[in-house]
Amino acid sequence: MRQKEKTKWWKYGVLVLSILLMILVNQKNHRIEAQTNVQKNLIKKGPIEIDEGLAKFEVPSDANSQEELGMPTGYVQDKGYERVFYREQIHSYSSQTSDRFFASPYYLADGHVLFTIMHRNTGATPDIYYVSLFYAKPDGEIIDQISVATGGAPLSPSFNGATANTDHFATTPSDVMPLATNLYHVQYSGYANGNRQNLWRDLEFSIENNRIAVKNWHTIQYAPPVMKGTDLEQVHKLYGTQDIINHGITNRGQHNVTEVYQWDATKNTYNRLVNLSLAGLESEDSGTWSYDIGRIRMNDGYYGAIFTGLTSPGNYRYQIRLWDKNGNHPVIIDDSRDSPMRLSKASATGDAFYYTKTGPNEVSLHLVDLTESTPRSTKILSLPKGSTVQIEANGANEFVIYGSISEPSSFLNLTTPGIFFAILDDQYQMKEKEAGLVSMTGNFIIYSLDKIKDNHFFITGSGTTRDLATVPPKTGWQETANSKDIHVPNNAGFGSLYIGKNHFPWLHVGNPLIINIDQQRSAAEWESILLNDVKVSDTYDLSPQNLTGQKTQAMLDKRINRNPINPSLPIAWEALGLDKTTRGANEVKYFMTDFTNLTTAHSRWVNKVDDATEITSDNKLALAASNFSIHVDDLNRLTATEAKKLSDSIGWNLTNGNIFDSTENSTNTITVNEDELKKIKAAKAAYDALGSQPNAEEKAKLIKPYPLTFTMQTKDGTCERIATVFVTDDTTEIDQDIVIYGFDFNQSIKKVKTVQSSEIITASKASAWDFKMNWKKGDTQLPDSQLSVDLTYLGATDDVTGLNLVEQVGDYKIRLLYSGVTPTRVSQLPTAHVFGDEVTIHVRQVVLAQKDEIVVPAKGYYVFQNLNSVATPTIHSENNVQTQTLTDDSNQTFESISLKLAFDYWCYQVKPIVPEYYQYDGFVVTPKEPTSTNPHAAANKDGNATDPIPILDFADTDVYWLTIYLKPNDAQVIKPYSWDYQLNPLGEVKP
Repeated sequence: MRQKEKTKWWKYGVLVLSILLMILVNQKNHRIEAQTNVQKNLIKKGPIEIDEGLAKFEVPSDANSQEELGMPTGYVQDKGYERVFYREQIHSYSSQTSDRFFASPYYLADGHVLFTIMHRNTGATPDIYYVSLFYAKPDGEIIDQISVATGGAPLSPSFNGATANTDHFATTPSDVMPLATNLYHVQYSGYANGNRQNLWRDLEFSIENNRIAVKNWHTIQYAPPVMKGTDLEQVHKLYGTQDIINHGITNRGQHNVTEVYQWDATKNTYNRLVNLSLAGLESEDSGTWSYDIGRIRMNDGYYGAIFTGLTSPGNYRYQIRLWDKNGNHPVIIDDSRDSPMRLSKASATGDAFYYTKTGPNEVSLHLVDLTESTPRSTKILSLPKGSTVQIEANGANEFVIYGSISEPSSFLNLTTPGIFFAILDDQYQMKEKEAGLVSMTGNFIIYSLDKIKDNHFFITGSGTTRDLATVPPKTGWQETANSKDIHVPNNAGFGSLYIGKNHFPWLHVGNPLIINIDQQRSAAEWESILLNDVKVSDTYDLSPQNLTGQKTQAMLDKRINRNPINPSLPIAWEALGLDKTTRGANEVKYFMTDFTNLTTAHSRWVNKVDDATEITSDNKLALAASNFSIHVDDLNRLTATEAKKLSDSIGWNLTNGNIFDSTENSTNTITVNEDELKKIKAAKAAYDALGSQPNAEEKAKLIKPYPLTFTMQTKDGTCERIATVFVTDDTTEIDQDIVIYGFDFNQSIKKVKTVQSSEIITASKASAWDFKMNWKKGDTQLPDSQLSVDLTYLGATDDVTGLNLVEQVGDYKIRLLYSGVTPTRVSQLPTAHVFGDEVTIHVRQVVLAQKDEIVVPAKGYYVFQNLNSVATPTIHSENNVQTQTLTDDSNQTFESISLKLAFDYWCYQVKPIVPEYYQYDGFVVTPKEPTSTNPHAAANKDGNATDPIPILDFADTDVYWLTIYLKPNDAQVIKPYSWDYQLNPLGEVKP
């Protein structure tokens, strides 16, 4: 019984578990990114509900007591206790027959017990009955045993072959009753002297040297006018008296004789007190029968249940009648034709009695108060159908109820079938939600539960189960033989119970936990960590005297944080206060509900850290500041406060969950290194100064990761964390956990076909970084070997194209790939400005060794041929070009000719058109412009009249300076009128 009024916390119900998907969206361009969340501290010390929607259960407030002596340090339990039944010792007797108790035990002054068991061999035809008388210790251990019919040794437990005429025949024994000092007797229906009629027999015996010593048998005669030849069917003692009710029958069912005999102590015999005649009842319906007559004396009257068979087979009518001393029997309760009633043994006073009613949906216990002018029935409790229940007084102000249930009962809070014991107050209200429940295989019908001293009881009963006994039968468990009924109750149990304290379970939650949530774990791995160092114990559950059977430590361990309504449900960690997705301290509730539904709860701090959290060496302080990214355009707004916000900084005490500073509640306990912050912010001005033209080399010096130190100083110590600030621009990609830098760059079209990935990485200053990089661990740029460019990628749009596929100048997005993780991370932001399809040839034509007789051409004419190679040239196109002709070689005046290169035709050859009477005389070509100190001069010319001008390869340059030399052809005869040369009317030739 609970000594302190408490509210029960196991209110059954349900919890719908919600699963939150955290999607980390990589923000870029002009948005600020952060990839972590910080959780507020949630206090869970009060009661909370779990598993709503499934099997709702309320976990109580945190316990902080140690109610039981000897509890180890670190364990707690809730205050108070309940009273429960303990098994001091339950002995057993097993046979191959039906073993039933028909009478209550008798308790000797020294605590020893006398009781009888009636055996019925249902395998024989007809059935065989015999009765054993037992002498036992207070705990039920059998000292001696005899057959009441012979006084000798009882039949073997395996007995099943005797005939119905055996000398052992006996049935329906009465209670054992005292006659004198150490003289007792028991009455039964049996044979005597070869007479096979059921006679009223009386066995007298004493206890000598721990043995049952038979003194005498005799037959008790019926008082007139009982008809001769009446068989005695049952003998019952009236509870609380030595009066006897015997119930006889004549012609088996045709007439009933029930009489009450009062013990005459002077004559040591019984005198008939009253005849409980049933005369007149037969007229109400046909086929009358009496049942369970007069079990308790009520002042001057007796009561009994009477059912009368109806004309319709299988239908009965149930009444309770009360006889007075004159044999009158008015109807007290006339209930129904469909609900059998049975009288209960207990009596609250001499003016009240109890009975059970078996309805179609329930078994109910009722009280009848005879002091009222019209007695009425009051239902005091209900049990599921198929149950049994008895009620006994336990002192002046409370009752013990006991019985069996076939299915769970909300009234007793019993969750499984079995036998139960509970205590009611004088208003028939539960003092205990559950005083004891035995779940068992098979069944057990409790016949008696008698108080033998304060809080100590003796129990008798029988059934098919073997689960109640603490001591197996001396002759071993027997299987029923040749039985017509597989449910024969062949196992009797008897022994001592006591009501003791059942304290709340012990719970040890251990020290605060530190868990890195960045490490991937299965649900089982999470549970293993969270239950580390959590220990439980329970005095009652682990006791061998546990009425429900001793539990093991492993059984208790399996109940930690498990919903007792449905232990198969997964642990509701979220409802218990744990958020696995965010860092910080959670006060997580732990609990254990024992097998009697008592729960102890206590909380401990679970510290969730990540790779962005620093912990002091003494495991007292934690400072978390996540790496974050910020666009270069937003650097002006990057203050210390903004940096703390963007990093989701939080600092807390690992031992008690106290938060010193966080983005939710900033206290300036966390500070930011101002010098590092200034350096980061200075990148903006320098970046803006570079302008918009591609300048990967200089931009890479500014757009990059920077360290930023966060420091937390408290009275408990100092903690420091160096976070990374990824300064980005429009060419920076953050793909999940990888930062890919790459900048716009210029790329010659003459190289795109054969350009290599490493060349593009160099040109774009591409690099990859882990977003969670840690400066203290020496993390740097990720290996270039895992960074590549997809040179053959052909995207859905023209602006993302592998450079090896490009054939025209223009702007193309490149595809950077980082393969160091799975899946591969991708950036398609840097742009390749493809150029170089225009080249320039600076040309001049110089005539050497002029002759007066030959006209000097005013202009030079050329054919410029666009070729694909030097070795095996193929012409793609030709251009006609003209320039002025010079006669002074020192005149370094060139005319610039701009030309287009067809894709993959990276060469030009210049072929001069030589006038008549002149011949080609070589050339000078340089990729650099001639200077006064290094001019083009005939002295340096190459080739002659027989050598062609070489092919100019523009693969690695965009410009050449070319001088073509002509001279008079001395071998050619000048014709008359040669002075009359004139320009052909060709018009202007434009390159």
